[in-house]
Amino acid sequence: MKIKICGLNNAANINELRMLDIDIMGFIFYDKSPRYFYNGDAKQLKDINKTKAGVFVNADYDKIMKEVGKHELNIVQLHSNETPELCLKLKSNGLRVIKAIQIDNKEDFNTIPYYEGTIDYFLFDKKTEQYGGSGKRYNWNILNDYELNIPFFLSGGISLEHTEEIMSLNNILLYALDINSRFEMSAGIKDTKKIEEFIKIIKG
Repeated sequence: MKIKICGLNNAANINELRMLDIDIMGFIFYDKSPRYFYNGDAKQLKDINKTKAGVFVNADYDKIMKEVGKHELNIVQLHSNETPELCLKLKSNGLRVIKAIQIDNKEDFNTIPYYEGTIDYFLFDKKTEQYGGSGKRYNWNILNDYELNIPFFLSGGISLEHTEEIMSLNNILLYALDINSRFEMSAGIKDTKKIEEFIKIIKG
């Protein structure tokens, strides 16, 4: 099981987290987010020996590729109404693409075949007015109705309290856990000890 920690924006905190067994570190390039990677320190991210994901909300191709080049991102995570055409264009640059989908019930899966063949992963998050990071969760049993052959990230209010439930999930397409707000001391600053404990339980 892969673990992705998202919404990082504090240099000292990032430095601590890079020492843990985290697979993907996520940075938000959306200026309305309280976890916006506002300082844009390119050297800081280039020095990280982890897979790096950039999170974008309705950004155009040029904006995304500017940040990809500046920070040497490996993955692009798209969180709004981005088209399959944009996804394919990004993939043509050797990037992996995650498309975030907000869900509440199994009917929310009806539109996702639209992206089949254009992305590498889905990320299923709780449907809210925000673009992620709400700390709210949905009924994960909905994932039993997911039928496309595209791996996905589980997101939406994951916390230490949910480790047993996560370990019992049996969908073979579950690729990674995306953790964020439930492991924070404040927006963008994560509780390293909590995350370390979570990793030990999930990865053994």
